[in-house]
Amino acid sequence: MAVQPATLGQELNLNNQQTINADSPTSSNEVVVKCVDDAGNTLVKDTVLQGEVGKPYTIKPATIANYQYAKLANGSAPINGTFSKGTLTVTLVYTKVPVTQRTVNVKYVDEHGNEIAPATTLTGTVGGSYTAVPANVKNYEYAHLAANSAPEKGSFTANPQTVTFVYTEKPAAQGSVTERFVDEAGKRIAPDKTLTGQVGDLYEARPIEISDYAFSRVAQGSAPAGNTFINGNVIVTFVYKQVPATQGSVTVRYVDENGNELAPNRVLAGQSGSAYTTGPITINGYRYVRLAADSAAASGTFPKDTGLVVSFVYTKPAIPVTPTTPETSTVPSTSSQSATTEVITPSAQRRLPNTNEKHEYGIAAVGLALLSLMGLGSTLLFRKAKRQ
Repeated sequence: MAVQPATLGQELNLNNQQTINADSPTSSNEVVVKCVDDAGNTLVKDTVLQGEVGKPYTIKPATIANYQYAKLANGSAPINGTFSKGTLTVTLVYTKVPVTQRTVNVKYVDEHGNEIAPATTLTGTVGGSYTAVPANVKNYEYAHLAANSAPEKGSFTANPQTVTFVYTEKPAAQGSVTERFVDEAGKRIAPDKTLTGQVGDLYEARPIEISDYAFSRVAQGSAPAGNTFINGNVIVTFVYKQVPATQGSVTVRYVDENGNELAPNRVLAGQSGSAYTTGPITINGYRYVRLAADSAAASGTFPKDTGLVVSFVYTKPAIPVTPTTPETSTVPSTSSQSATTEVITPSAQRRLPNTNEKHEYGIAAVGLALLSLMGLGSTLLFRKAKRQ
């Protein structure tokens, strides 16, 4: 308990107390000053004033943080009075003052003033201290405070303040992921693939389609198929199991322009997806001209079924006939009549035989050749007779 000697005619300022030992010998009487809240709770230590009976005292309420003096408690001695025999108690009642929060805004910007991270806000009461610290910003490093920034450490004021941290961009660290494709024995069955990205970014590795294999699982001990890039390289290993190869076939046909088969069909067989190549063959009496309109390509890959047909179309070339102009001669005769040789004019065009007429066409060709030889022989005999 603080004890303050009272001076005649002076007021007691509880904010500037000079205390004396309450146990010191004195003939003075006392005034005890209490400071309490609305509920009667003591806010500061009691103060005791000593003085002679009949001398005046005056009490000035103390300033207490976040409280303000409101009134004297019921039954309290007066703030201004005189010492009397015994002890007087002055009870000062205070009410709590609502605390107004003040703010310090903290911003994170690049060298051009662009925000690179969300701003934060510090709150406190006027006079309270604050400390702002630079945040960790991906791909940036803290450089300095902005020229117009409030200090990193300071006190809250009635007006808002802003602390601005300036950052410089740093090269982003790169990571890589190797995608590996193996069979169940660990043998590679396709070339590796590589993914690259900034450290911390997400990656997603995926299995690929491989002929005659089906994806089974991610290998034990492999890096996960989905994760974030790290400094360096990680390997994601996809394991495949072999599946039976699918066989396909290609039918090859040789036809005339009417679609009639000229030679037996050929059937090519092979693993689906593998290459095939075919071509026209030599057929006696026919000449290859083109692929049929609905034909598959002469070269391609085997299908998964038997649905491909390659059709080579042939034509039968016409046999040219050389026209012959017979000589017209006068044969001597004893009669008054003159003899002449009949001129046979061959047809300008012969009809080409159909496929089912090929045997008859061969016989006709032989006959025509014999007739030509006979005509030539007759001409030679006639000339010989004339010379005689």
